[in-house]
Amino acid sequence: MHERLPPQQQSWSNWHKALMALVWSIIFVISLQSYTDLDLWGHLRFGLDAIASGSITKVDPYSYLTRGHPWINHEWLMEVTMGVAWLAGGERGLILLRLIVYMATLAIVLWWLAGVKKLPFIPTVIVWLCAVAATIAFNTVVRPQLGLRKAS
Repeated sequence: MHERLPPQQQSWSNWHKALMALVWSIIFVISLQSYTDLDLWGHLRFGLDAIASGSITKVDPYSYLTRGHPWINHEWLMEVTMGVAWLAGGERGLILLRLIVYMATLAIVLWWLAGVKKLPFIPTVIVWLCAVAATIAFNTVVRPQLGLRKAS
């Protein structure tokens, strides 16, 4: 008689892997739909300025109200990354960057549920799909924080 292993020792069958490949494919296709946040061009400009100057801007040169006052740009690293993506591929580069960050985030969540928490397949997929649905429902836009905000 076949003895059933505890959930911690179960491995995903080929059927489970095929189902996950299908789900990842659907998420990939849905993720290609992209919206542009109104702040994108400002963030991109700051990233391109940092790349051109080789340093992070300490004063916002585009503000007429706070010109000359110190400014802490807390999004500089992603803005530089976005600048590199823009220089490498324009709009497609930004969409590819968003897609890579988005899919990597979902992969980490899936790995945490299945690998660290050692949940069986069905609870893992249900919890993970809830996280996926929550992010897709808000139409992910291209912005430094990969905002999950409804595009207007």
